Amino acid sequence: MMYKHAIKSRFKSVWLLLGLASGIVLNAQTDSALAFARQSGNDSILIRALEKSVIPVVNKDPQKARAYAVEAIALSLEHPGKGLLARAYNAMGIVYDVSAKYDSALYMYRKSVENAPPIERSGFLGEPLNNIGLVYWNQGFNEKAIEHFTKSLEIFKAHNLDRGVAHNLNNIALVYQDMKRYQDALVYQKKALEIRARINDKYGLGASYSNLGNLYAEFEKYDSALVFFNKALEIKKKTNDRLGIAIAYNNLGVTYRSLGASVKAISFIQKGISIAKLVDANNQLLQDYCTLVKVYVEQGDHKTARAYLDSAATMAFDMGSQLRLRDYYSACLRLDSATGNIAGLAKNWPKFYRLNQAIYNLEAEEAISTIQAKYETAEKEAEIARSKAQIAEQSLMLKARTVWIVVLTSFFLLAIFAGLAIRHQAKLRQQKLVAENALKEEKSRAELREKIQEERQRIGRDLHDHIGAQLTIITSSLDALAYKEGANKSNYDQISNQTRETMGQLRETIWAMSNEHTSVEALSSKLRESVGKLASLLEEQKIHISVSGNGHALLGPAKTIAVFRMCQEALNNALKHADFKTLDISFNIKKGRLTIEVTDDGKGFDPTVMQSDGYGLNNMRHRIEEVGGDFSLHSEEGKGTRIKAELPV
Repeated sequence: MMYKHAIKSRFKSVWLLLGLASGIVLNAQTDSALAFARQSGNDSILIRALEKSVIPVVNKDPQKARAYAVEAIALSLEHPGKGLLARAYNAMGIVYDVSAKYDSALYMYRKSVENAPPIERSGFLGEPLNNIGLVYWNQGFNEKAIEHFTKSLEIFKAHNLDRGVAHNLNNIALVYQDMKRYQDALVYQKKALEIRARINDKYGLGASYSNLGNLYAEFEKYDSALVFFNKALEIKKKTNDRLGIAIAYNNLGVTYRSLGASVKAISFIQKGISIAKLVDANNQLLQDYCTLVKVYVEQGDHKTARAYLDSAATMAFDMGSQLRLRDYYSACLRLDSATGNIAGLAKNWPKFYRLNQAIYNLEAEEAISTIQAKYETAEKEAEIARSKAQIAEQSLMLKARTVWIVVLTSFFLLAIFAGLAIRHQAKLRQQKLVAENALKEEKSRAELREKIQEERQRIGRDLHDHIGAQLTIITSSLDALAYKEGANKSNYDQISNQTRETMGQLRETIWAMSNEHTSVEALSSKLRESVGKLASLLEEQKIHISVSGNGHALLGPAKTIAVFRMCQEALNNALKHADFKTLDISFNIKKGRLTIEVTDDGKGFDPTVMQSDGYGLNNMRHRIEEVGGDFSLHSEEGKGTRIKAELPV
């Protein structure tokens, strides 16, 4: 059986630009070039070597890439006016971009543009402009993406930078492909391929082969698509481009899925996942998970599909990308439809529709075409009716001379029928008016709900964009100071770690408030993620999180953050004071009530002699009672501790 695939199930080869004027620093050359730059004693040479060293390591070792960028920024701040700071900011933007931290990446790219040298002296400005376009594309803002790609393209052409020109043509083609303008995309991809072949750009050729394969897959020419994907894989292996290899495996897997070869599809996608995890390629991991959901749904293995969907959920919301969220909701709808989950379909379809509408705006075009077609059909029918009426009138006039009595009888009959028709039409108009009023009321209510949700998301974005960006600057500055100070590094590290912890709490708050509702299952998954970050502190201690009852029960933002923070507080208290071996966090949903219990087998304590704020108990109690819940605690020395909260859902 042939399966028709969706364009977003494929991972495309996009291009971040760094140091195009002097070429890309290859992996094998990075360490030696950097060592030479350090020995030179020239800060300008060292800054250029640092920022060019980011690309070869950013996928394999993000922390090393970040350290290079931080050091480059710190040194560049001491050399204003030479364009070095712009290059350092661009490098830091790439570090954030690759890890899907788009708001932080956008901030760094804009700082790069602000500090770029004049256009007439350098073509560098094309690089951050291209990279800003990529961020907008990943967030689903196609018009802004095309605008920045075009500006970048003009700068590269003016400075005869063929590599940059090819990259821009490639990226513009990808946006056209997303807009379903496939012929335009094919023209731009072929232009990019021609330039890359002429200048022997191996990395670029791999991207062009990959993206041409995607286009031929859109035309359902799967044999041609496989030829291009295998060419891309061959080049990526020769150049040891692990991210590129992972992308090639993904594309081969999706193509075999389109051909109905599920076993081959799963095999290739799993290969891609194993490599993507090594290089922290979150974008690709999310797409791999969503693709596997669809493959396992087609095989009827709904349990495995659900497991991969849960893995995709946290990543999709953390990225804050419209494209990635749409991929996630598309996979949700596929599983909901297969399992007959009507509630899930009702919940996820509007979210998928709004995201798809925002990205493509194709539905409006289709609606206009439909209305136009109906209008033209109605006009033709009206013209036919007018012609028939004229013929009938002429016939009546001819017969009137001899059969006037028949005409009179017909007149009376027509009058009776007309009266009945008018009465019927009036009744229909009344019914239509009632239905329209009901529809308007429902539309108003829906618009109000949507405005509330948009305002909630706007507040979340403001927190992320402004406070998150400021925290990012603080962290980068502390890293730079730590690098320069040396001896006092531990003090800076402590402050930096506290800042990152604050950023983590901010992201958790934004996650809770950005959604109108959050399921208990999603909340437990988020808590498991939080527990996973504490792995280094656990030693031999075991923490179990379980959900029983209706895990799809929904909580509002206030209840979500109250329960999440209570569990975090209880866990932190146990880690600090309880000396436990096992700790259990259980969620039970029954008869419209959610019960949360946190129990440990630690040393316990006497609540009557414990200071009122000693374990943050007042904070936990206040959070639960503030959202209409009940809170209780039971503990005895030597017998562990049990914290219980109960609230309506």
